[in-house]
Amino acid sequence: MNDMGPWILVIPLVAVLGLFLEGRRHSRSRGLLENWAASSGYQLVESELRTFLKGPFWFTSSKSQLVYRITVRDRDGSVRHGWARCGGWFFGLLEDDVEVRWDGA
Repeated sequence: MNDMGPWILVIPLVAVLGLFLEGRRHSRSRGLLENWAASSGYQLVESELRTFLKGPFWFTSSKSQLVYRITVRDRDGSVRHGWARCGGWFFGLLEDDVEVRWDGA
């Protein structure tokens, strides 16, 4: 019989750690997006994480950044649609950067 030894414990632990870190990454980017909206006078109505179709950020984003398709409402009730990229190019979500490009701008 093949002795798996410590690997029987290590493999599940690495998988759980990976899932935890990915969840933390999404939580961090969502927080950045919500803070940006509030500080810019918007209410975040909808945000959809985009993994492949990244709109105007498709060619200029690093793997460390997350891109969202967003809908916001301003104080007057006007609705705007656009794209938001969270994190810096090199350090990713360790940076508080949020860049937004509006549709039709």
